[in-house]
Amino acid sequence: MTVLFPDEPSLIVLIGMPTSGKSTYASQYPPRQVAAYDAVGRIPSGAWRPTTPDAWQKYCQIVAVRAMCRLRTIADYTNLLKGERHRHLEIAARARIPCHAVVFTVPLAESYERSRDRGREMIEGNILRACHAKAERALRSIPGEGFDSVTIHSTNSESRWESENKDPQGGLPREGAVRQRRVQQRL
Repeated sequence: MTVLFPDEPSLIVLIGMPTSGKSTYASQYPPRQVAAYDAVGRIPSGAWRPTTPDAWQKYCQIVAVRAMCRLRTIADYTNLLKGERHRHLEIAARARIPCHAVVFTVPLAESYERSRDRGREMIEGNILRACHAKAERALRSIPGEGFDSVTIHSTNSESRWESENKDPQGGLPREGAVRQRRVQQRL
């Protein structure tokens, strides 16, 4: 995983199912720049659990405060639902900072294997299957959602797209404008 963003005000939204490599990617950045849902949503036993409304609110508050302070923030959460991604776009627009998506894809079989490697934090197969289906749906809609760039990490390629549809005042994309421009691809 090599795409790192400059140390400038921005919100970098990590998107992918559990076990896809989001936290590993986030670990390339200084810890003070990472807003990780796991830090507020993990139960004392360390076991994985679904999102709770209180933990999601705390996580969003952390992201929003960092954005308003114009700090580079890596938002480490699954962000598989459009509403979750839209919340990050709104936070970035209010703070007038760029918002980038980094999407992680992993085959379901590999996800099962990675989950088994977690030992005590292993995620049940039915949860992984549901998350994989959500990730597949998200992958189709993300390029048109208004991110300044979209980088896709998969097991065999990496692509980056930059948006040409942002409002010049730094807000959300102009209505109806969803064209993206491919800027980089490599194995």
